[in-house]
Amino acid sequence: MSMDRGDIVVDTIGFRIPCRSFYVRAHVTRDRPLPVVDEFVMRLLRVCGQLTISRIGDFFGFSRAEIERVIEELLAKELVVAEQEELRLSQAAAELFRSSADEQPRLVEVEAWTENIWLDLVGRTLVPRPRQRPFRNLIDVQKDSDTERSPSDAARAAFEANFRDYVARTRRIPDPDKVSIHSIASLEPDRYGSAIVSARKILIAETGKVRLDFDGLGDAPAQYRTLIQALSSTYGQLDQPRAITTGLNEFERLTGMSLRKHFRTDQIFDLSGWFAEKRTNPQEARGWIVGESYLDENIRRLLTEFETVAEPKGKANLKWLRPAGGIWGMTSDLGSALTLFRRALGLPDAPRSSGATLIAPRAAASALQKRFERLFEFGEIASTRVSSSLEIVLLGQRAAMVLLHVPIDRRETLPIGIVTSHSKVLARLASYIGSDNLRMWHYVPRSGAAPEPTSTDGMMAPTDP
Repeated sequence: MSMDRGDIVVDTIGFRIPCRSFYVRAHVTRDRPLPVVDEFVMRLLRVCGQLTISRIGDFFGFSRAEIERVIEELLAKELVVAEQEELRLSQAAAELFRSSADEQPRLVEVEAWTENIWLDLVGRTLVPRPRQRPFRNLIDVQKDSDTERSPSDAARAAFEANFRDYVARTRRIPDPDKVSIHSIASLEPDRYGSAIVSARKILIAETGKVRLDFDGLGDAPAQYRTLIQALSSTYGQLDQPRAITTGLNEFERLTGMSLRKHFRTDQIFDLSGWFAEKRTNPQEARGWIVGESYLDENIRRLLTEFETVAEPKGKANLKWLRPAGGIWGMTSDLGSALTLFRRALGLPDAPRSSGATLIAPRAAASALQKRFERLFEFGEIASTRVSSSLEIVLLGQRAAMVLLHVPIDRRETLPIGIVTSHSKVLARLASYIGSDNLRMWHYVPRSGAAPEPTSTDGMMAPTDP
């Protein structure tokens, strides 16, 4: 971790948004340019008013047969009117010039479209088609009550309001401004699903405050504002990992590292002072990490430390003590981290009969099995002596990550800790989290059952229900 850099990503969050699909049958108008020859014949008639077929042919250097073919097409499209040999623009052709801002005549064609759209039932926006199963360890966002009462009306309004964006992003049609809805013939509701929106929790270097950045929605159209507000509100209702004095005592005892001097008299952690100290002592700063354990940079730090230690005898396993707080682990990055840790330890990619254990303090036990059972083989409740503000990832007997969630204001806490391969520290950690635990589950997947998904591939990586 670089102590002199700017804003820092300290956590990631995944939101599971309820959606529903609809089949829309609509008539769509599309402005199409005329063939070049047709356009210039029309332009010539607009300037001159009326000309004979032979004079038009002479002007362009066409033979009699060539100009007759051009005129036949214009007559078929009702763009010119013939009075014996004399030609003039039709009223419809004159309107094409008047309705074009650039004085370039265009034909308006009507097409029949049948579209399968997906409506998010929170912000009433259109999202991509679901392609994956839902992640269980994500934040469930509640449906908008008005949308739930009249989903078809909401879908129609969303399709009309988002049509230009839909044409550009989904249909990938150039010049979406030239495509418009003529009419909607029918709209039929279909199946339900879920879409995933990922967010990053960012520590702002200048202020020491945190903000949420929603991936892919920063430059999104204004219609996503309702969705963003709903996601922010849902996030705000979840409790942070707890920061308590016993956690500080246990962190310093287990790791031999000191944080106590950076707590102010109001028990808020002096983050700017801590960073300043680390910048003045780069050698000591190398052992410290900031942010959640499942972030990419912290995973790499732990695996690098893991690789520096010779493999000891004994069965490899993963023990992960999570802190209390409803926001912990509500991200697809948790599954991605587990995949990397399993491979380093030589464990199967998906849960089997042994391998990875999730340990939770009693304060975080209520919803543990439902959300994390498919990611870990075992779930345990820690003994009462284990602090609810500590987080420990123990990779076999070779390396560990230890984090303490410290308060940086009245509501927000921030994980700060170390990565270590020191044998005495590893022994203390193993003893601290490995005894007197109450077994909650031993997950054995059904034959042929698919593992929990571990990553997403886009702004809204949607999921099947």
